[in-house]
Amino acid sequence: MSERDGKTLFLFPGLDAVLDAGKIRRWLDVPFIRQTLESASQSLSEATGKNQSLVDLFANMRRPQDVDEDLIHIGLIAIQYAIALESEKRVVPDILTGCSHGDLGRMAFAGCLPLWDTIHMAWASAQLRTQCVPGVNASARSVSGRLTEEQLDWLRKQDVVVSQWTHHHATVAGSLETIRDLRERAFKRGLKMHVLLRVPVHSPLMRPVVDEALRISQQFVLQPPRYPIFSSVYVRRIKNADELRQEAVDASLSEIRWMETLSRLIEEEDVRRIICIGPSSTLANWIMNDDNIKGIEVVDAWDLCGEQAGTRLPYPKTTSAA
Repeated sequence: MSERDGKTLFLFPGLDAVLDAGKIRRWLDVPFIRQTLESASQSLSEATGKNQSLVDLFANMRRPQDVDEDLIHIGLIAIQYAIALESEKRVVPDILTGCSHGDLGRMAFAGCLPLWDTIHMAWASAQLRTQCVPGVNASARSVSGRLTEEQLDWLRKQDVVVSQWTHHHATVAGSLETIRDLRERAFKRGLKMHVLLRVPVHSPLMRPVVDEALRISQQFVLQPPRYPIFSSVYVRRIKNADELRQEAVDASLSEIRWMETLSRLIEEEDVRRIICIGPSSTLANWIMNDDNIKGIEVVDAWDLCGEQAGTRLPYPKTTSAA
């Protein structure tokens, strides 16, 4: 991509990227990905005190919701790190962004913290969730087409924190009691909800654990990123390593401004190519159906790297030119 064509973005999605088990398993046939997961498993075994295999985790997984959330989180960090490095051999990014749990894979790839330390830090922080008020993070989708402003406004008036990811999909975080009550009332307004995470991430209910999580992170020395990082919490570039550390805390407590983040990257950072690190993701696909966004190429990392597994690759998708 020439300079006049704009910038290339590496996008690290959150835990939605592990919902399609089949798309994860295909990466296990790429030698570098498998080797990285095997190496990361050693670090995870050290952190947990138990023998762990991320390769086996992904190979045997059929329904992600039936697998330990903490192990899935660590697996996502490791596989995103490996996929990004494999993608970098073919396309060099100009800027990085992450979404929720994807921020840690982004941080490791950016060279802010070695993968092995990232795994230890993430595992230690994940064990704090029992200190939270019982709560969940749940999806909210319209039963017919796009989410309407009326539906979103109604959700935001409830005792929850709303993050909108696409034209069709948002998440709400709140106490267990609140979400249970909300589900029935939401259906009457054309919204279907189901639990994604058994922890109220992206809401103030995480406050009891963030100070301890910050203390844990301060045991690790963060280096400046080797590529610019654009935050989906602050909707701007991260200024330094200290702000990167604080971003992780703030992400736990507040909404993720995802659609605004991608729009700003396109409008203000001149991003014209988005590489979705995955391992599976729909977080950028809404761009393809947005009449206000033109000329953006959206590429799945598999379409860059899948030949390593002997796969014939499709042509990348692009929105219509402006």
